[in-house]
Amino acid sequence: MKYYFKHIKLLSLRILILLVLLALSRFVFLIVNYNHFSSFHFSAILNALFWGIRFDISTLVIYNALFIVLSILPFPFIAKKIYQEILKYYFLIVNSIILSSNILDSAYFQFTQKHSSADIFSIVGNDDFRHLIPQYFIDYWLLILVNILFVFAFTYFYPSFKQEDTKGSVKFGFLSFLSFWLYITIAFVGLRGTTYRPLGITSAAQYTNAQLTPLVLNTPFVIIKTLNKKSLKKVHYFKNTELSKIYSPIHKDEKRTFKKKNIVLIILESFGKEYSARYGNPIGFTPFLDSLTQHSLSFKYSFANGKRSIESLPSIINSIPSLLNTSYISSQFSLNKTIGLANILHQKGYINSFMHGGKNGTMSFDNFCRMSGFDQYYGMNEYPNKKDYDGNWGIFDEPYLQYCVQTISSFNKAFFSVIYTLSSHHPYTIPKQYKDKFPKGKHPILESVAYADYALKCFFDSAKKTSWYKNTLFVITADHTSIALSPYYQKEIGRYAVPILFFSPTDSTLKGESKKIVNHMDIMPSVLDYLGYSKEYFAFGSSCFNNKRYNFSINYSNSFYYFIQDSCTYWHFFSEYDVFNWYNLLGRQLETIKLKRGNEDLIALLINERKLIAKIYPELINKKPKDLAYIKKRINFEKTNTILYTTVKVEK
Repeated sequence: MKYYFKHIKLLSLRILILLVLLALSRFVFLIVNYNHFSSFHFSAILNALFWGIRFDISTLVIYNALFIVLSILPFPFIAKKIYQEILKYYFLIVNSIILSSNILDSAYFQFTQKHSSADIFSIVGNDDFRHLIPQYFIDYWLLILVNILFVFAFTYFYPSFKQEDTKGSVKFGFLSFLSFWLYITIAFVGLRGTTYRPLGITSAAQYTNAQLTPLVLNTPFVIIKTLNKKSLKKVHYFKNTELSKIYSPIHKDEKRTFKKKNIVLIILESFGKEYSARYGNPIGFTPFLDSLTQHSLSFKYSFANGKRSIESLPSIINSIPSLLNTSYISSQFSLNKTIGLANILHQKGYINSFMHGGKNGTMSFDNFCRMSGFDQYYGMNEYPNKKDYDGNWGIFDEPYLQYCVQTISSFNKAFFSVIYTLSSHHPYTIPKQYKDKFPKGKHPILESVAYADYALKCFFDSAKKTSWYKNTLFVITADHTSIALSPYYQKEIGRYAVPILFFSPTDSTLKGESKKIVNHMDIMPSVLDYLGYSKEYFAFGSSCFNNKRYNFSINYSNSFYYFIQDSCTYWHFFSEYDVFNWYNLLGRQLETIKLKRGNEDLIALLINERKLIAKIYPELINKKPKDLAYIKKRINFEKTNTILYTTVKVEK
């Protein structure tokens, strides 16, 4: 019997060493991304790190469940040397991958501000990822060295089975079986927790501030919890007439006359507002965009709906925000029939084109464009001069944008063209002839942003000489933000802040800065409203030209929703099950609002406004509607759940 307890002790020691190393890897994550958490007091950071151990325990049990069972089976053969050797290599291989994913994902977090989820596997399989691996090794060699040291330490300190343990009489009786099931029970509690619901991604918000949840979570935990998340839960929050009073995704205005104006939608890679002098950057890396903003309709509060390029297109072009752990393009819903901007304008006789200097197939942009009704896709394969290849992603922005002007000029009818830049993407390569031409800052991205801004200037200089320029509406935005260097843009709101502007050379009404809240999903309905489109269509967003619009922005990250609205000047943060924190939006400062009992009407209204997207979103992407009739039918809900939180009052 005593030999069996030695196996239990040996297993516990192995798990403990792994737990210590996984906890230490969280410190590596903190150091690499310290700017993201630097605004918090040290005690709050330590608290998040401490509670992270709870998620580490669950992670270790999930990935090592088989190892745990096989290590303490109450049978004599577990003492065999060959058996122990097999267990050893199984344990080392599986958990080296766990450690590596947690450490190496620290670099990727700088761009996405979230742990990688299960859709990382779709990214790993594409050509871009394989091509950029050498560049990753160059840029993050120190992080890779740290990872190697962790794996080496894990292997070196692994408590090996000693053959002498098998000597003597090994008895496995009732107590052995009892000990086995007791250990399995403890492991199950470590996996699931003792609460009614199993430990999940959203559980992290119970222990710390929303922005500190990445310190509580770890990458392997997020990956396993988002694996095979295919279905969306149907929920009922509203009675038949409630929802239409607050919000409707069905848009129609029959009293409009359509004007056939060209549309050029320019999506700038990683152009966060933070890099602009107009929004407070002391140097200003986007001088041309800033100057163009003075002649455009821009927005003080404008946001992306996601943090990755692959999440931006459905939001911008089809008004479908990214509300899944997997990007819409990579999800099982990507083949669903949706009617977006390209489909609608095609029906109006437009020729639709998508232009991106990246390799064909990058981010599955080409497939998405085909599904969304684009007539032509112009990628790196179509570009005539491969000497302009940047060595990583595709064609440098300046020559490619000139190619876009030439291509658009060949169209013989009204057109809708999307132009997507790429030079300001990691590894931030610019042409050799422009070395030392542009300002440099705290991070290499800033020089590449300045180059992309210069390329944009050259584009407009050439476009002004064309016949189509004056009859064109230009819509300019960024796909997402990137490296955050200042405190405001490291917070939840700032990390989604991107420019959105509307410019037309012959329309003087498109000027000034609006204080409306606008996000990517508002671009499609805004363009259709501007053109005077009168037929019915579906869009989650609403036109920025409509003064009666419901102003809000929504984001989703690691199973948490971020909801910004201006009607009550509240910024909401909520998960699938609970409301954790509410914030006042006071300029660039955020204040936590205390929740107390009372004032049921106000809180019920606010909660309804938050949950309306949670209801409508599954109705669109879970099905393949042939027209709007199905969606309209589903918006008329039969029943409503009892609204929770009806005894909560908002007090400053």
